[in-house]
Amino acid sequence: MKVIDRQIENVLKKVRVRIPVVALLGPKQSGKKKLIQEGFTKKISCIKANPTILLSQYEFPIILDEIHQAPKLLADIPNLVAKIDDTQIFLTGLPLPSLKAKISETLGELVRIFHLMPLSIAELNENWNMNECEYIYFGFMPEIHEKRISPAKFYENYKSTYLKTGTQHFVNKNNRLELEKFMKLLAEKVGQSPNLNSMAKDIGVSSTTLAAWLNGLEASGIIFKLPCYIENFGKRLIKSPKVYFMDIGFAAYFLGIENPKQVATHSLFEKLFENMIITEALKASYNKDEKPELYYFKDNHGFEIDLIWRSSHKIHLIDINTTEIHNPKLTSYIQKFSEKIKEHSCSIAIHAGNFKTPFACSHKAP
Repeated sequence: MKVIDRQIENVLKKVRVRIPVVALLGPKQSGKKKLIQEGFTKKISCIKANPTILLSQYEFPIILDEIHQAPKLLADIPNLVAKIDDTQIFLTGLPLPSLKAKISETLGELVRIFHLMPLSIAELNENWNMNECEYIYFGFMPEIHEKRISPAKFYENYKSTYLKTGTQHFVNKNNRLELEKFMKLLAEKVGQSPNLNSMAKDIGVSSTTLAAWLNGLEASGIIFKLPCYIENFGKRLIKSPKVYFMDIGFAAYFLGIENPKQVATHSLFEKLFENMIITEALKASYNKDEKPELYYFKDNHGFEIDLIWRSSHKIHLIDINTTEIHNPKLTSYIQKFSEKIKEHSCSIAIHAGNFKTPFACSHKAP
């Protein structure tokens, strides 16, 4: 089995000599526990299996896995590690906003919170050189690439496990089939602002319920919402966030894509490619321990910028396409946008077939 090095590990090694507790949060199967076991300590306690664990029974350092299953344990940590200089406790869990707030509130300066996303293109390119259709089909979950297993088999199991064990905080178990249908509809509308009223009629639940489910899917790392950049632009904007999948392979699975060749001819190829590139920007930010500042822009005249990335005191305006066909209006649109925001900006065009490793965190943002 090929082990893939993770870029965020360098950041973790730098901070652990100063911080007693490191929390590594991310979607299921993104490799959190494995990263810590291979780089820092193999000792682990499964919170889910033993929720009444007493930390004092264990030698340190230790991994408290799935801390979202027992957040009350956080209260026991400060007295144990207050006088320790380097990291003795590693926490792993889902990226739930409530969990992040609880960790920060309870541990304060004793902890640093990091986010681990699925593999990036840069990380994969150290091992395999694939094209955009293969990336979209296989997705970016470590187990698929390290064990070279079938994406269909992996995502079928991933979906089943997630519906059974990853949704308790936002959906009733009797509604799992409806939630699965909602996820499939989101894949069919990837890169768009979903019409929850229309989806509610198809699924048989209220739009209010779907809004809560959408927040739950985001909180557990299945999807993410890309907000519209509204600063300095008033009421002329389409302000609803766009929805993307955190791992593009999961979206491809829901769309029934069975091999890489089907990706290029699929009606949603452009949106799937757009999803993949935008998540690469998200990964690059998290792998450098930066807060992602990602947006899109669309006004009611049809002018649209696929991705706006604020990084290093500069705004990057990114056009994402599956072809190299140049849009002559885009340059003038971007110039007008830059003048409006009154900040230094640069434009970047990314297209299929020549995107290589966009936003690799070993380099500065473009």
